[in-house]
Amino acid sequence: MRSLYCVTGGEQIKQKNSKKHKCTGVPELFAAKWGNPLACKAVAAVDLPHMGELAQQLVRLLLPHLIRGSGARLYLSGELGTGKTTLCQFVVNKLIGLEQVPSPSYSLVNPYSLHSLYPQAWLYHVDCYRLASAAELYALGVDDLDARSNLLLVEWPERALAALPVADLLLELVMAPSREQRIIKLSALTKFESGVILMFAFNSINSWLIATGLLCT
Repeated sequence: MRSLYCVTGGEQIKQKNSKKHKCTGVPELFAAKWGNPLACKAVAAVDLPHMGELAQQLVRLLLPHLIRGSGARLYLSGELGTGKTTLCQFVVNKLIGLEQVPSPSYSLVNPYSLHSLYPQAWLYHVDCYRLASAAELYALGVDDLDARSNLLLVEWPERALAALPVADLLLELVMAPSREQRIIKLSALTKFESGVILMFAFNSINSWLIATGLLCT
């Protein structure tokens, strides 16, 4: 039985004797750089199998934007062991079908062609954990990473904020008390070119979240 963490109408809700979790803004470091989010949702405690299902829903949301060349920037923040790399690997797997997705811990950037979806489009999986400064990211060709047609997945973005463009979606992962699950908060910081706020577009997967018990109504 899962312990659920959710937010409805700005109020904290506790279910099944779980610890309260709220969705109010983003960490001060991100807010100082990019401002407060346009919208946010707190997703329940998610175990690793559900990480794959969440990744599948994210890919379904992103595909229309990738096909028309809009791209997206998804940044993942959280302590070691909270599942940032795992979720990114699931996204890469679901999007391009690669079975063994390597971690960019040592390469720092792993590029994948998305040319079958849109000419010149790439998926870049970036791990900023080992960067000594944001300047090192420039040396990796951040200008190319920033091309709007690309999908940018960034772990540990707080270590390279000066070099990174604003995130479309920030995912904050926190270890749940059970340590087998992760609490994930999703915050929209920009609008897509279509003018639709990312998190409102994300409402398209709410039925899945509710059905699996990962989001409260």
